[in-house]
Order: sequence, then C-alpha cells, then structure tokens
Amino acid sequence: MNEYYKKTDGQCKLCGNHVEPVISLPALPPTDIMFDRPTYIPSIDQDLCLCHTCGHVQLSSFIIPEALYSKNYYLRTSQGIGSQKTNFEFLNFIDMVSGDQKFKNIIEVGCNDCYLLEQMRDRAENLIGIDPILRGHEDEYSDSQLTVIGDYIENIKLGGYPHSLVISSHVLEHIEEPRKMLEDLLEPMDENSLFIFQFPGFDTLLQDHRFDQVFNIHLHYFSLFPFQTLLYNLGCEVLEWQVDPHYFGTLTVAFRKNQSHVLQPGLPPITRDRILKSFGIFLGEMQDLSNTINSYPDEKKFCYGAGLQFPALAYHLHNDFSSFECILDDDLAKNGMFFPNYSIPIKHPSTIGDLKTLFKDAVVLISAANFSKPILNRLIPLNPKRIILPYNTLI
Repeated sequence: MNEYYKKTDGQCKLCGNHVEPVISLPALPPTDIMFDRPTYIPSIDQDLCLCHTCGHVQLSSFIIPEALYSKNYYLRTSQGIGSQKTNFEFLNFIDMVSGDQKFKNIIEVGCNDCYLLEQMRDRAENLIGIDPILRGHEDEYSDSQLTVIGDYIENIKLGGYPHSLVISSHVLEHIEEPRKMLEDLLEPMDENSLFIFQFPGFDTLLQDHRFDQVFNIHLHYFSLFPFQTLLYNLGCEVLEWQVDPHYFGTLTVAFRKNQSHVLQPGLPPITRDRILKSFGIFLGEMQDLSNTINSYPDEKKFCYGAGLQFPALAYHLHNDFSSFECILDDDLAKNGMFFPNYSIPIKHPSTIGDLKTLFKDAVVLISAANFSKPILNRLIPLNPKRIILPYNTLI
C-alpha cells in the first residue's frame, strides 16, 4: 500500500467472521501528527466495516504503528487538557472499582510518559509501564519501583504476575489484533487480578453523529455489546462499565477472569441501518456548517482549537482553510506547528496581538469540537463578530 498504511484481511478482529464495508471514506487524511513546517503525508481510501455476527466495527486499513509513534506524534499523557482529563476520570473509575485495594503489580499498557503510573505509586509494590514511544528512554523513567519497557505490547511475553491491576487507556483501538492481545495479557494472570481498559465508544459516536471521530489511527470502534461478548468468550466477566460523554464517548470497562459467570445483557448491538442513519445526519450537519462558513466570504476568519483530529473535520467540510488566518490554540507547545497536508499555521494567542481588537470584525470557528465549552467560555469575553460552533450541541 505505502509506508504509512496497511490493509486488513477483512476478518473481524474480535470474533473472526467476515466484515462488510458500510461507509466509504476516500482519501481520508492522517491525524494526530504535527510538523514544524507544512508537510505532505499520503491519505488513504478507507472503509468503515461492520461485523454482522458480533456487531464490531473496524476500518479496512490502518496506519502502521512505526509510522505514527515517531517524534511527530503529539499525544503525550502530560501534555494537553484532554489527555489529563481522561486520566483524571480514569483514576476515579479505578478508585470506584478497586476501592482501597493494594496490588502486587500495576501494569499499564500504553503508559506514554508514565503520568498515570506516577499517580499510583502508593497502590502497588511494583509498577510496569509498556510503550514503544519510550524505546531508548527506559532508564530515564525507570527506578526501583517502576520498570519501563519501550516496546509494543504485541512483542512482549509477560511472566506470572499475581494480584495485578492491568490498565490501558486509549490503546486497544490502535491494536491490529485486540483479541490476541487480551488473550496474551490474561494468560499469566490469576483470578485476583483486575483489568480496566478504556477506549472511544462507538455507541456515543453514533448517538452524537460524530463521524469526524473516525480516523486512520483508530482501527477499531468498540461498543459494549461485542466487547462484552469477546470477554465472555475469553472466560472473563464484566464488573463495571461507564461512558464519558464529554471526551470521545470514552467507554471504560473493568473485568476479571471468571470461568463460571454468565453473559449479562448490555447495550444493543450496532446495525448497518443505525450506522447509515447516523452518518446521513452527520453529512447534513457538515453541509450546514460549510454553508455557514461560506456565508462570510469577506470577513477575517480564525479557527480556535488545534484539536489533533482537525484534519478529519476539514476533510468532511471539504475545506483546506486557506482563507483562515491561523488556528489559535492555548497550548504553547503547538505554536508554530502544522497539521500534515495543511498550510494553515497553529499559533498561540500571545503571538498575534490583542485578541479583542483582532476579533472585533472577525469570525471565529471553534475547530476542536470536543472542547467547545471551554473554548466558547474563552471567546465570549473577547466578543468576536461571530462565533461558529461545529455542532448544534456543546461538548
């Protein structure tokens, strides 16, 4: 295909049955990558596919991990409001499920910069963090309690770890073979071990008509029904689950080994008709948003919010944003950066002058939909001529 993407074999990665394309997304652009200069990366003809047997949803192709997890991959746990919020909510869920329980080991798959593990030092004797982005930097993060493994979980064979807490936040959707990964993690663990995984939930995506959240780095789109069925088939029971509607509809599931349990009813399975109906509403919303933007041809225009999925929003709007001045973002680390295939720069507000003066006759589009509430609160005192919301609902 090319150096960035790989095509799947057309089989459901949860149950092994055939998947059927439901939505075609030609030339879907890369996301979650930034560069310090305008840079081109190939897009890919993509399909969103459904397994009619278990209801799992996955892409027809995915970005190769080695191409993503480079120095240009922006998402680091201690950077960004969204990542920190996710970890705060994740810790609250862990506390709710485990109480004051102390573990022999805490193992985090996808530990990023060990931000989450650092918050849990008093919860276990040993901490183990696994993440390929730390390859070559293991000694910088490891100490007598914390061991860092800079590799992909697929390449690691864990030994016996009794009474462990195994956690993973926003990793499983990237894994090519999630069933095999879970099998390998479960095999050395005992029934006293607890697993807590979180990932973007497809049920919420459908409910909110947010197909800008379908992008190449997420091979899988998990919903509760097929994931719960997978765990049942792997000899596990679901203990608790919850949905965070404010951040990618994050679905968090706690489970453990239990061969004697029965499958509990969850949310209804995903269907082709349900996907197509939601996608149709989404396309209508994108057309309305595009018409609104185009109704201000002569005004100075700004984006506010350099969300990592900005290229996906631009893709569905069929807009290269060349008529906009810049993308403003309050994260100073993004200043001067560019999304691949777009020449519009990202700028910190402090670098462009007095915003109240600049916005007096300007139109501002909130371009990070998942943070529309705090951005709107930031914009209202600045009194732009117009504020354009990306969706009718605030998130």
